[in-house]
Amino acid sequence: MASEQMLLHTRQETDITKNAQTIVDIVNRHKIIGPEYTLGVEVLFNYLHGVAVPHQVTCASVSFYIDSSKDISDEKYPSEYRNYCSGLYYNTRLRGQSKFVCKITDVKSGGNRVGVFLTHLQILLALKVNCHLVELENMTDSPTRAASGIYSMFTPYAEGVSIRGLDLHEQLIETLGSMRLTTDSGTMGEWVQKVKSMTLEINEKDPPWGENAKKKIESFLREQLQYGGKRKSKRRKKRITRKRKSYKLNRIVSNC
Repeated sequence: MASEQMLLHTRQETDITKNAQTIVDIVNRHKIIGPEYTLGVEVLFNYLHGVAVPHQVTCASVSFYIDSSKDISDEKYPSEYRNYCSGLYYNTRLRGQSKFVCKITDVKSGGNRVGVFLTHLQILLALKVNCHLVELENMTDSPTRAASGIYSMFTPYAEGVSIRGLDLHEQLIETLGSMRLTTDSGTMGEWVQKVKSMTLEINEKDPPWGENAKKKIESFLREQLQYGGKRKSKRRKKRITRKRKSYKLNRIVSNC
């Protein structure tokens, strides 16, 4: 059954931008990434008919990226960086029900589990903005291995395709690599466990990880479980203006 795409709500636009920036701020506060590297995020909106008109946003494109600080530039696209993960956020109607979807569209990594980490930041954002579904195309060199490893939170899925009784390899063939995560109250706990498993595989002595990155990631995860990523404080400190903005809204995407 074909899906029907709808416009984003104004609250969703705000939540996506705010939470994407908050995730970057929290990771940077924990100093998970080394001082010579920059973690940033770019949030772009696609408007109906390509014209920036309020309440006419069809989807948001969010890209988390990491690269050497000296190579970061406002003129660059996230895809030009060594490590990035992009996702599209949109509303659709499936089988008569409205669904808020995150579609992870592209991941690039220089290794050392950085691409996995950025993918998990994308999943975290999807959870924070209350996406019902997170989807991706498993186009790795070894789809079955990825499906049982880095994408193990996802299950093979394609609308109208029956995969009952097939093994994982056959399911991925039938669905052309399409995978889906349906979120619920237990997804955050599962996400934390997956990031913990990833942490065991990183070499924190190699870039772009900071000193004692593994312990810092564990602290970051505890904060997500305890506060949902929000720190309780009596007084908010004034934010220091960065030399480079962590996100940009100066381009319009047209692929959603």
